[in-house]
Parts: sequence; C-alpha cells; structure tokens
Amino acid sequence: LSQGLCLAMGIAALALEQPMLLVISFIIFFGAVQEYVRAEAKVVAVAFSVRDAMIPKTRLECFTHGTTVSKALRTALTSLQPLYPVLHGDKVIGIIHRDDILEHAATQPDEYLGSITLQEVPAIDVESPLSSAFTMLEETGTPVLIVTEGGGFIGLLVHDRLSDFLLLQGLRDKRSKDDEAEWSTPL
Repeated sequence: LSQGLCLAMGIAALALEQPMLLVISFIIFFGAVQEYVRAEAKVVAVAFSVRDAMIPKTRLECFTHGTTVSKALRTALTSLQPLYPVLHGDKVIGIIHRDDILEHAATQPDEYLGSITLQEVPAIDVESPLSSAFTMLEETGTPVLIVTEGGGFIGLLVHDRLSDFLLLQGLRDKRSKDDEAEWSTPL
C-alpha cells in the first residue's frame, strides 16, 4: 500500500514539477521496500533453526586469550573472515573485527586483543528458531551472535551471513512455487 502511494506521489510530483516531493516519495518508497524485505525474511526464518545458518567453530579462525595484535595480524591479512572470536579455554571472551586488528597493528602492535574486542556479545542456543536470532540481531544492533550448545561455544551467527541465507532460502521458495505453477498449468 505504501509503495503504491509513493508511486502515485512520485507521478504527482512529476506532473506538478515538484522535485522535493519526488525525492521524498523515493525515500519513503525505499523505506517501504526495506520493511517488506525484513518482513519476508522473518517469514522465511520461521522454518529454520540457528544451526542451519551458523558458522561452526571448526570453520572459524579463533584467537586465544593473550594474543597480541602483531601476532593476530598475519591471520587477519590472509583470512577473509571479518570477525574473530577470542577464546579463553572454550569460553568466548569477545569478538574482534578484522579492521580493528589492522588499525591497531600500525599504532599499538603489542596490545592484547582482549582489550580491543567487542565483549558484550549476546549468545543464542543452537536449537533456537532463526526468527529469534534475527530479532535479537536487530534489537541489539550487534553484527554477530555467539552460538552455544549446552552452554559451550560451537559457532557464530553473523548478521550478513544470516541475511544472505534468508535471501537464498526466499529465492528457492519462490522458484519452487514458480516451478510448481508452471507444471500445474493445464495444456
């Protein structure tokens, strides 16, 4: 409804030669598109658990407590991973961004990673619905959730990866519905 109203407002703006009204209609239109995509993502997320979209610990580069920025630099330069868990035993004490490692490498190479990590990272159980994780990521504004099973760290759920996962699942669902419609059409 809001997208249709924005299109009507845009046409009216062109007819009345009001460029500011046209700009406003575009802003509102794209906001409505984002809200629609967010709502569709939540619908798709209901069918999955956190386990389906997480990155398992075995596929993550991790740093241990006591690692300095200079020691972490080599991994940050050779890995495409944007976030790294910092572990003390099997417990995550924080998450560090690749960019933070690179930034501190030039000015403070002997600083410990533990002092520059994002330490207030929420955790979620691996069997939780993906829709709960999606909501938690949006509400906290954090780019990552620590995935646990029985209280132990087993992986990460990264916001960007979750968005990609939901987008791909939504496209698969749409494609399978289109395929069914194509085959069910009487000849």
